[in-house]
Amino acid sequence: MTDTKTASHFGLPASHISFEAEHDIRQIIKPLEKMGGIKFFSYGTNYPDTSGYTLHTNSNYYKSWFEHKMPLPSFYLKSGWYFADKLLSNNVLTCANNEGLGNFLIYINHMPNKSLIFAFATDPDNPMSAEFYLNHMGMLKRFGHYFSESIGKQFIDLAEQQRVIPFPVMTKNDSHQEDTATPESNILDTLNEKEKKYLKYILEGHSVTEIGDLEDRSCKTIFNYVSSIRKKLNCDSKLDIFDKLEANGVIRYYLNHPIFDFNHLEDEALKSALIDIYYPLHTLSQREYDCYQLVLKGYSLDEIGKQIGIGIPTVADYIKRLKAKLGCMHKKDLFKQAIGSGFMDISSMIES
Repeated sequence: MTDTKTASHFGLPASHISFEAEHDIRQIIKPLEKMGGIKFFSYGTNYPDTSGYTLHTNSNYYKSWFEHKMPLPSFYLKSGWYFADKLLSNNVLTCANNEGLGNFLIYINHMPNKSLIFAFATDPDNPMSAEFYLNHMGMLKRFGHYFSESIGKQFIDLAEQQRVIPFPVMTKNDSHQEDTATPESNILDTLNEKEKKYLKYILEGHSVTEIGDLEDRSCKTIFNYVSSIRKKLNCDSKLDIFDKLEANGVIRYYLNHPIFDFNHLEDEALKSALIDIYYPLHTLSQREYDCYQLVLKGYSLDEIGKQIGIGIPTVADYIKRLKAKLGCMHKKDLFKQAIGSGFMDISSMIES
């Protein structure tokens, strides 16, 4: 076991999990290669003490980060997606291209206790990479979560015991590079800390009663806070809040998935892999999936019915069925599952 307090990348043995898992992870990403020419995947975390790990499919490219002491993007970029070739130093990008890799896409998610990073790349001459990324970003994000919670968990458990501390220069913020990050919205600046906390509860699918129970406050008090939030955000309803925050990047959805196109796939191995990646969402009917998406976007039963042209009792029945299929007892459980599975993001601008 590597001591995470003293380990540095220099001199890591060939038996380190970063190298030992490489072949297996290459096999894991075969479905992505079939779908969109994905030739590289990496999954990693950074911790506040700068230690972390990266599981990947190309050791030479991974080693080049340390050989050239490249600043790691997760230490200076905000949460979000980035086309990443321009973030790599010239030496590292040259190494990547020599390995047949380019058109990098990375996802960064800063959490209170760690940062999550995963990356994809295609052949550097692939003219369709950007189109594939944009059309399948939800699937790629889901794949990263699927890797962490299922198919790659055995490697992650070992990597957590063999964390690496990068060279100090690799973890420093670079003011020029920080300019590459997408500026965060100031839409929440008018809210006080208590209102932000209650807003996050709302975005996590909690009802006024549930928020009151969590905070040991009366429903009337919570309702007054919610009314204040609506007023400050200039919203007439909960749906307006969700719409405005989505438009401003505070919440993001990755709900455009190919789960209902499986029957059109001739490759049975690929079809099976996609079913595994999207489990258990593939068990929903099209109508149940429509209702599921609208629930996550803050729609009430009445608003869902009007949106898809069915009555409230029918909507309620669909939601009851989809909760059973997804193993969720309450609406808040749907949100918790969606966030945990990578179908929905809530910005770190809102802290509970």
